[in-house]
Amino acid sequence: LEVFIKVMNELQGYFPKQGYIADFEYQLDRAGKLESFKKAFQDESGTAWDTDREFIATTKRKPFLKAYAKEFGYTEDQAATTIDTLRREYRVSIDGFSERVKAYIDKQAPGFRLNFFVDEVGQFIGNNASRMLNLQTVAESLAAKCNGQAWIFVTSQASLEGLIGNF
Repeated sequence: LEVFIKVMNELQGYFPKQGYIADFEYQLDRAGKLESFKKAFQDESGTAWDTDREFIATTKRKPFLKAYAKEFGYTEDQAATTIDTLRREYRVSIDGFSERVKAYIDKQAPGFRLNFFVDEVGQFIGNNASRMLNLQTVAESLAAKCNGQAWIFVTSQASLEGLIGNF
């Protein structure tokens, strides 16, 4: 699930390395505030948001807090609480992922399809049945929420003898 979410974040231009930052960007984007926030961040830091967003917890924390406070009318302490809460409470779920995919598809032209391609899924699943069940649940959730407009295609290599044994 986390890999699917990273791919979806990257597709939408959100930060794929840290889910809570991507979720922050997604929320701002839905509210129509992402571009104005990016400009406020650049004004405060002198660098582009897309370049330095991974450093908002360390070297770029102060410019982030100033930009967020300025953009949304908070104090820097309130801005710090907001981002710390987002980081602490960030969770991934199959339903949440499927809803994000559906929202993305709904913004596209009629007839749009979104396909996820996963190579060598057999190496990931191995003998772990719960991983297979997780992948199946992701696929079923996408099918149900996206009305067949999102698909998962997988490849896997295994010898036929290894699959059927001595039958």
